[in-house]
Amino acid sequence: MLDTTAVLQVIAGNVAAMGYLDSGPCTIEHVSQRAKDGPDARLDDCPCGRDADPPDPRTDDPAEKLRELGGGQYVSSQRHTVGDLVRDALEG
Repeated sequence: MLDTTAVLQVIAGNVAAMGYLDSGPCTIEHVSQRAKDGPDARLDDCPCGRDADPPDPRTDDPAEKLRELGGGQYVSSQRHTVGDLVRDALEG
């Protein structure tokens, strides 16, 4: 029986699999909900530690405004892929 690391190593070593996992359909961005009392809460299940400071709602920067999703939610990480998660797990 294969363990998790062995499975990830097989996937990481397969060019076709990693090409698929790094493609657009596998792109991940974290979403967080602003909280008035306490820290903001992530709304996704991604196991990685990638995050970003919340955008300032008063900004005039168009790129930062795109991170605002409405209802107090915002994109709270850089884009990454499932392939990135495989590499993260093998490095850690």
